[in-house]
Amino acid sequence: MALNPRQSVSKTKRTAADDREVDVANVYLKRENKATGKSYALVRPGTSTRAVGTWDFNGEDPNNADWMAIEIKALMEQAFESQYWDSELLCNSIQSQLPSSFTGEFFVVSPSGLKLSNADRKEVIQAVLDSYPTHLAPLSVEDQVDLGPYIHGKTSKWPIENNASGPAPVPWLVFKGSNTGQRFELGASLGPASSTQATWKKSLDQVFTPKAGGEPKWVKQLRSAGSHNPVKRVLLLDDRVFILEQTLRPFVRSLPAGWLSEVDEIFVVRPGSDAAAQIYP
Repeated sequence: MALNPRQSVSKTKRTAADDREVDVANVYLKRENKATGKSYALVRPGTSTRAVGTWDFNGEDPNNADWMAIEIKALMEQAFESQYWDSELLCNSIQSQLPSSFTGEFFVVSPSGLKLSNADRKEVIQAVLDSYPTHLAPLSVEDQVDLGPYIHGKTSKWPIENNASGPAPVPWLVFKGSNTGQRFELGASLGPASSTQATWKKSLDQVFTPKAGGEPKWVKQLRSAGSHNPVKRVLLLDDRVFILEQTLRPFVRSLPAGWLSEVDEIFVVRPGSDAAAQIYP
């Protein structure tokens, strides 16, 4: 049975993770169908009549026998995965309450440990909405602002952390991705002491550095899929830490040839994006 994009964000963390994978895979299939004129749809390998395995998805065209194997890996520090879903709930709540006057696409880098009660969340949401005219609207595309101090000035519910200069509001960086549209989404969930470069390295190590030697799991999954003769095997990187492509592309292309021989294409998909960028071959 083909899988539809998620219908609701009010789900368990495990279901939210599943939904995220479906979203990422569908972004890729939309691109593939437009480029090839095919009608690929997502099918879980466990329910497929064409190929059964443990990789994430099949992309199957109902009009012919063509199918592809799809494996998805998240680029995100594992230690902060639970906070990612807590922070996504806050951003989804803000998104659902955006007024018509709110224009632009914004992505948040959230601190770890951001846990708010329902009542506290309401105050924070209102503070974020109030910040739009003075802090968000004036931003140029690809600029950012730390809303932590502003939110704390509006509500005492915003947490404080101790840093080298003493107690200060927990930072909440908001990046502007576009002057058009209307979007407010979580871009990444980072630990408060994580530098960008350190976060990128940890995120890449999770996916591409096998434990105790050997091969990463995605290599084994796609090798298994290859024995069922798919038209292609695809690795999708769900990039939640916004690794620059000039960093990601050469890194992927320098992987061992034996690993790359088990994958035909590698694409990166980022939160809030409706496009998949090819980084290999």
